[in-house]
Amino acid sequence: MLGVSDSVKYVQDLGKVVDPCYIPGSPAELNNDAKYDVVFTSTVDDTDAKAATFSAAAVDAAPLNRAEWLKFVSYFFNRELDAATTYQRMADQYACRKAQIASADPKPTIAWIEKISENAWAVSNGAFARTLLADAGAVPMAARSEVDQTQLMEVLKNSHAVIDVTARDGEWNLSLWLKMFGISSVSETPYKFVRNRKIYLADRRHSTNGTNAFPTESTQLVNFLHQDLISIFYPPAQHTYFTRFIRHIDDGYTTPSGTCSAADLFPNNAKECDGGAKPDKYTAGSSILTGSDAASSSSSSSSGTTQESSTSTSSGTSVGTIIVVVLVVVGVAAVGVFVAPGMMRKYRERKNQAYMREML
Repeated sequence: MLGVSDSVKYVQDLGKVVDPCYIPGSPAELNNDAKYDVVFTSTVDDTDAKAATFSAAAVDAAPLNRAEWLKFVSYFFNRELDAATTYQRMADQYACRKAQIASADPKPTIAWIEKISENAWAVSNGAFARTLLADAGAVPMAARSEVDQTQLMEVLKNSHAVIDVTARDGEWNLSLWLKMFGISSVSETPYKFVRNRKIYLADRRHSTNGTNAFPTESTQLVNFLHQDLISIFYPPAQHTYFTRFIRHIDDGYTTPSGTCSAADLFPNNAKECDGGAKPDKYTAGSSILTGSDAASSSSSSSSGTTQESSTSTSSGTSVGTIIVVVLVVVGVAAVGVFVAPGMMRKYRERKNQAYMREML
């Protein structure tokens, strides 16, 4: 996001990285012998004076609050202005889309679920999920921090649609998902959202080895995640938008291009909200309520796997030699490292702040 991915010198677990810039050999010096000045990691290490902790995924905060951590990372690279500009455009886009569907009526009741252990699930739990759903024009199901599978299915009876954000790698389809809950027949189930096939998974974007991008990318690119939900709930409001993270369970996957280039930071229809522009207000009800297929209007593919094309290029760094180490601890991507004295001073000033994630 800051155009400094060429500074990365070590990635602890390449198998969990989706960005093609970090595949083996690209950059060439992805090894643990690299010298570095700061390591960004996802766990606290009081024994290492060069360690900075970044726990964006672990801290429950509203969507734009998470995205704003980009500014923290920028301090180490003299990219404060770039980060502030990027964040502000992202926040403006988010507010624009939120306002577009604010008057939509009636609104769907949505369950945002996540499997947190072998037989425990969380439902619409926390500020991130509830704010995101409400800002996308939905009514979140009542929050439950932990329910077993039987309790979960009882809760979901009143849901118009389910969005399962459980971090899974590999390919999942309707049959596999229903099998988890012992459901063998779509037509004979008492669950309305199953009969209407209103099941969505947060795993559209995969690496070539099947790693799901949602856990590491959605924290930064909340503008995409927000529009993903709007395009599912209110397809006509989004027109040509293609979902990035969320897919209908019958749809296929998207694999990032193998070319190393800067990520697209804004949706393909972003110009509808740029420069003070305002898209037409959407006041109709959600197609989720009618049982019609909302996914067909918002998906980039109907089956299989599609390949993304890269349209943007990486920009260099203006802080001289910067060495970055990327660690993946407990499944959370972490980043870090540099050589500029001024940046090291800023790092020390923020040493006790628990921050970090893949924002390079």
